[in-house]
Amino acid sequence: IYIGSLDEYLYAINSDGTLKWKFKTNMWITSSPAIAEDGTIYVGSDDGKLYAIYPDGTLKWKLHIGQGWVYSSPAIGKDGTVYVGSVIGSKLCAIYPNGTKKWEFETGGWVYSSPAIGDDGIIYIGSHDYNLYAINPDGTEKWKFKTGAEVKSPPAIGDDGTIYFGSWDDYLYVLNPDGTLKWKFKTGGSIDSSPAIAEDGTIYVGSYNGKLYAVNPDGTLKWSFSTGLDIYSSPAIGDEGTIFIGSCDGKLYAIDPDGTEKWSIKLGSLIHSSPAIGKDGTIYVGSHLPELPDNTYRGALHAIGGIKIEKPEQGYLYVANRQIFPTYSGNTIIIGKVSVEVYAFHEENVTKMELYLDDRLVGTDTATPFEMVLDEIAFGKHVIKARAYYEDGTVPEDEIEVWFINI
Repeated sequence: IYIGSLDEYLYAINSDGTLKWKFKTNMWITSSPAIAEDGTIYVGSDDGKLYAIYPDGTLKWKLHIGQGWVYSSPAIGKDGTVYVGSVIGSKLCAIYPNGTKKWEFETGGWVYSSPAIGDDGIIYIGSHDYNLYAINPDGTEKWKFKTGAEVKSPPAIGDDGTIYFGSWDDYLYVLNPDGTLKWKFKTGGSIDSSPAIAEDGTIYVGSYNGKLYAVNPDGTLKWSFSTGLDIYSSPAIGDEGTIFIGSCDGKLYAIDPDGTEKWSIKLGSLIHSSPAIGKDGTIYVGSHLPELPDNTYRGALHAIGGIKIEKPEQGYLYVANRQIFPTYSGNTIIIGKVSVEVYAFHEENVTKMELYLDDRLVGTDTATPFEMVLDEIAFGKHVIKARAYYEDGTVPEDEIEVWFINI
């Protein structure tokens, strides 16, 4: 798993959550990485550079593409050309796999949007000049479409070439491949989110008013789902059509195709990151963790499988079962007893839940959520582990390392 951070590093994380390597840039990384067929990882940084990194974490090349702020996530064409936008410089750059520039296309405003590439090689990208641009593979303009405000939403392209994107004028726009308007749908807030398109043609998009919208292929509202705060995150669609999306309320939501909440889980103080779904169904998402007393910011990558320990929460001090404040070290410290709360995400298919302290079984139940008070004499570092047994034979686990003071 590859993820960038505001600490200026790109992290490569193994599937078990251990660090494989990290690569230092010179400024924040707000761009999502892209991976080429040869394993090269491309990522932009706020230092104005695009970095190409070998799979072992060493630098392949870097290229200055603007005066700063590469928020745009790279897109890779069929021929290996890398496309990325620049905020300061207001341009889309096309770069050969060897790190030399192929061409530049200047828009009339900053480029926060990430490019999308159609099957015919046309590149689509939004700009702060209110336009969505369609650019030919040779860098010439094919057409542009004017909205009522800045376009930061990365476009999505349907199987038939239809283009879907949002604008800060609160509208979801749907364009024909020739750049003409098919229809537009009014949401209740600005849109940073990239739309996701389901197999039945339903379009899902998040808005700054905290709602996830499901829009029918004809542009009518199917349903909307309210989260607690703004949505910057783009939705991901999993098995059985489940929609996953993060919110600035710090929760990751799983929503059924009919708009009802399947489950939600608190992962931090806010989520800007968009979820990614692994081949085994594991959901990966980044979050901001609560700010420390000295105003230090922290973040985390979360892997959500079939089970999650919701309490105690990573990085907090607990006293007599009460969450007090985040710890500076990021360790979870427990003084006295603590109530452990475990949640299985597909509760109807769970046959048994188990709770372990280190490798010792301390509790079982058939119900989820599973809650148990740990009030044993303990001191020092221990591991709380939860395990769920599913009808299909899968046995997902979750664990948290804690420091106990209960003597």
